[in-house]
Amino acid sequence: MKTVLSSSLLAATLLTTTLLATSASAAEATPPARPAPGPVADAMQSAMREIQAAQSPALPVHVQLERLGAMRYSPETAAKLRAVFGNEQPFTVEKRPAKPGRQLYRMRLQPLHYADKDDSRVDWDEALLDFDTDKSGTTVDFSGRWNMLAASDPAMRLSAEGISLTGRQRRSPDKLWFGNGQLRIARVRGESPPTPQTPNGGMDFSVNDLRTSWRTIERPKTVDMQLQQRIASIDAAGEKVEDVRFDMRFVNLDRAAMVELQAAGERQREQLKAMTPEQQLAAVMPMLQTFGKSALVRGSAIEIDEISARFHGNKASIRGRVGLQGAVEADLKNVAALVKKIAARFEIRVPVAMVRDISGIVAARQSAQQGAAPNGMSVAQLGQTMTDVVVGKLVGAGYARIENDVLVSTVEFRNGKLSANGKEVALPQAPAGGQAPVSNQRSDLPPGALQARRIEDSCRLPDFPDEVLAQDKALSAGFAYRVNESGTVENARVTAPSGYPAWDRAMAEVLGQCRYIPALQDGKPIGLQVDWSVSRTRGGPRSPVPTP
Repeated sequence: MKTVLSSSLLAATLLTTTLLATSASAAEATPPARPAPGPVADAMQSAMREIQAAQSPALPVHVQLERLGAMRYSPETAAKLRAVFGNEQPFTVEKRPAKPGRQLYRMRLQPLHYADKDDSRVDWDEALLDFDTDKSGTTVDFSGRWNMLAASDPAMRLSAEGISLTGRQRRSPDKLWFGNGQLRIARVRGESPPTPQTPNGGMDFSVNDLRTSWRTIERPKTVDMQLQQRIASIDAAGEKVEDVRFDMRFVNLDRAAMVELQAAGERQREQLKAMTPEQQLAAVMPMLQTFGKSALVRGSAIEIDEISARFHGNKASIRGRVGLQGAVEADLKNVAALVKKIAARFEIRVPVAMVRDISGIVAARQSAQQGAAPNGMSVAQLGQTMTDVVVGKLVGAGYARIENDVLVSTVEFRNGKLSANGKEVALPQAPAGGQAPVSNQRSDLPPGALQARRIEDSCRLPDFPDEVLAQDKALSAGFAYRVNESGTVENARVTAPSGYPAWDRAMAEVLGQCRYIPALQDGKPIGLQVDWSVSRTRGGPRSPVPTP
């Protein structure tokens, strides 16, 4: 269990590096899987790793703060900090006058105005974090503020304003921390200037009044952890989502196992410092398995009290629970077996009016792009048609029901099977005795645009030729087509014959019947040329895997 000091530093560092990493990768048309952090993020991450490694949860908070104030970083980290901040100690800790019986410390992160050679910038005001502890260092009140931080590059500017952190923690005799904390951010904004690829600018957004609170609840033999998040509104693409809520609890965590997990981590702290991440994972795995065994005994679970949001006054919500049913100790060493023991149940509620509003927005944008709605329909008619298709597919297929003009579905996962509204949903499986077909799709998607998505069940591709299936032969073929702005397929044709002309013609004919949600650029539908190749290996399935 991390101390409150470590948690507070971690919250600030995560917020900083998230902004920096997001901004740094915004200019990439195809960002790498793990983009290298910029100099500021790299320096902050390096400092945070050394701060965490130097701390000991067994020590009182005031001792840890005094250690932080006297801490000197490794030469490598010191060089990174000096290059960014101009000095090696951007964090300072000072002891301040306090009430009798209390100790007060103030931690500062100095202001920063840093410009990199790639025209990226990082700017932030001074950040302050106060710790008010008792003489023993086992109870602490903390509060902090950070007025502004921002990161920008030629493609994006991200900023956060009005950040505050408050909370109260108490350390129990068995050295676990209990209490609460609250993080508030008045506004997070993203702004994209026009570029040659996006002459009208990117999608600007604003997240307003973000509040996150957490609470650790002490019980004689177990611990509960509660997380709540509220967002007043999210503004993007001219639309607003309001009253976003995310409430969940981790319940029945075994207290003795948590104490042992923390103690074991402390015993191995020095050894872990010198290990690679892979070695660290291997070293702590026995501890995690012990914790997992206790979770099975106690019936630990995740309770989703509410995930919800309002759009145009209508509220969609999810409630549910995730736990383990019938799991035994041996399952902890077998991921596939453990997944089959997951027991999850969710109730999903979406007003039909919300579906209608979203369909109307899509219809309006399609019509604006094309100059008029297709087939002479009005925008309202097109939006209603989309609503009817969505609602009809869900209700008609048995995956949802309508209650008081609200789509309702009870989604369950038990014994490795998924069901919606009591109807089993087929999960993707690798074909027995062979490999799945290789399916590669290429398109002329512009940078920053959203890929076209095939509407499920709008078309069913034919099975591979009888001869291929009967003799379990391999096969490969290629096709090309265009998905226009309304989602209709045009000019479907064969580009690489399979050697079975009748099957090639059938494939091209069915591809021409498929319907898509069109590709979107800056929220507007665009046409898209698609090249699709498919191959079947021996032991493969009966039919091709459809394109997305």
